[in-house]
Amino acid sequence: MTPQMPCLKLTPGRGPQCPQQLRSALEVKLSRLGYGRICFIEEGADLLVTARKGDLVLGAVYDVPSGALMAQNTWQAGGAGDPDLLAG
Repeated sequence: MTPQMPCLKLTPGRGPQCPQQLRSALEVKLSRLGYGRICFIEEGADLLVTARKGDLVLGAVYDVPSGALMAQNTWQAGGAGDPDLLAG
């Protein structure tokens, strides 16, 4: 069974202007979709987001200045290729 991937694109023209605004918008959206254990890692102009819903892990990468979603994927926790980003 392929996990269903939620749409995490933010509203065009209303993109966040700073990392904290982007984090807040994503945290609200993911929480409403039932995700928990939401983690953020900032690397230069990129923001990596990971979140968990049961055994489903979601990962997404955003461009901070524009708020654009650059990549997104889901996988089963503990499955093949699980990077275990949420350990600890």
